[in-house]
Amino acid sequence: DSKIASSSSSAMTYGHKTEFQSLINEIAKKSSKRLIEIMIDKFHFLDHCVALKRYLLLGQGDFTQHLMDLLGPDLLKPASQLAKHNLIGILETAIRQSNAQYDFEDVLSRIDIRLVERPAGSSGWDVFSLDYRVDTPINAVFMPDIMFNYLSIFHFLWSIKRVDFSLSLAWRRHIAFSHRDLASVKDLKIILHRANVMRNEMAHFVENLQYYIMFEVLESSWSQFQTNVQQAEDMAYFSTQQVYVTNHE
Repeated sequence: DSKIASSSSSAMTYGHKTEFQSLINEIAKKSSKRLIEIMIDKFHFLDHCVALKRYLLLGQGDFTQHLMDLLGPDLLKPASQLAKHNLIGILETAIRQSNAQYDFEDVLSRIDIRLVERPAGSSGWDVFSLDYRVDTPINAVFMPDIMFNYLSIFHFLWSIKRVDFSLSLAWRRHIAFSHRDLASVKDLKIILHRANVMRNEMAHFVENLQYYIMFEVLESSWSQFQTNVQQAEDMAYFSTQQVYVTNHE
C-alpha cells in the first residue's frame, strides 16, 4: 500500500509540475504579447525602424541629396577644420528643404551628426556620419552593437554617394570648361572627350550599384523584416530580427 501511495504521490507531483509549467508559459506568452503592443503603440518601435531606414540607410532620397549638396564644400576641408555645430545647422536646413520635415518631431529630434576618429590628415568626408539617438526603452532593442551595424552600413552607402557626388561635380566642371574656345587645342578636346566617356561609364556603374543595394538588397530585406515583426511573439525575436541589417554589413 505504501508503494502505491508513493507512486500516486509522485504522479500527482509530476502532473502538478506540468500544469504549473503550462501556466507559466501561458502567462509569459501573454506578457510578451502585451509588451510588444506597448513597444509598438506607445513607444513607436516601428516608426524608429522606419527612421533608421530613411536616414542611416539613406532611404529618404531627397533628404540625402540636399544634405550632400549642402555639406559637399565643408566635407572637402580637412577634418580638423570641421565644427559640429555648423554641420548640425546644415543638417537642419536639409531637413527643412526636403520631405523629411514632415516626419515625426520625436524622430527628427533624434537625428544627429557624429564625427568619428580618423588619422591625421583625413578629410571631412572620412569623419562625417549621421547618427540616431536611442534611449530607454527602445535601446533594449537597438543595442549598441546593432546601432554600430547601422553606422557601418551608413559609411558604406555614404562612400558610394560620395563617388556619385564627385562624378556630378566633375560633369559640371566639364560642361563649364567645354564652353570655352578649344578649337586651337585639338589634343585637349580629345582628352576631354575620353575623360567624359569614362565619367559616364563610372556614373552608370555607380547608379546601378546604388539601385541594387537599395532595392534588391535592403528594400527586399526590409519587407521581410516588417512581416517578421508583425508575427513576433516575444521581444527576444525583435532583438534577433533587428539585426537583419547585419546580414548586409
